[in-house]
Amino acid sequence: MTTLVLGASGATGQLVAQQLLAQGEAVIALVRSKARLTTSDTRPEQLKIIETNITQLSAADYLRSCVGQNNPYMNWVVVRPDTLMDDAGATEYEEPSPVRSPIFDSGKISRINVSHFIMRLVKEESAWQHWQGQSPVLYNRCGAS
Repeated sequence: MTTLVLGASGATGQLVAQQLLAQGEAVIALVRSKARLTTSDTRPEQLKIIETNITQLSAADYLRSCVGQNNPYMNWVVVRPDTLMDDAGATEYEEPSPVRSPIFDSGKISRINVSHFIMRLVKEESAWQHWQGQSPVLYNRCGAS
């Protein structure tokens, strides 16, 4: 399986790409600028970098409406973090997330937890089967940093 990482030169996308490559997974990295991609693992057989600018198009909306949830040629999960923050290590997080108001009750999730969740999708068949064709929103569990 090859994993497409949108925003692979950003803070969260780099964590995701680095963890996937470290586990021997094939990655297609979409970046605005190759210069910002700092992954030290650039084995050409595992990593394909595509430099492009995806405007404000919502990937989740595009996949739902244009590709469809049951497309036989493409399997997908769009992970939607709320307010991103930096943490050194993974903590507990909620999946599925509780219903929250993003304006009046926004939650936080660490970049490392988003990356951890994506690694679970790639490595654990049961997690992939559960979330395939969906767009889960993740939050750190209450009490976690």
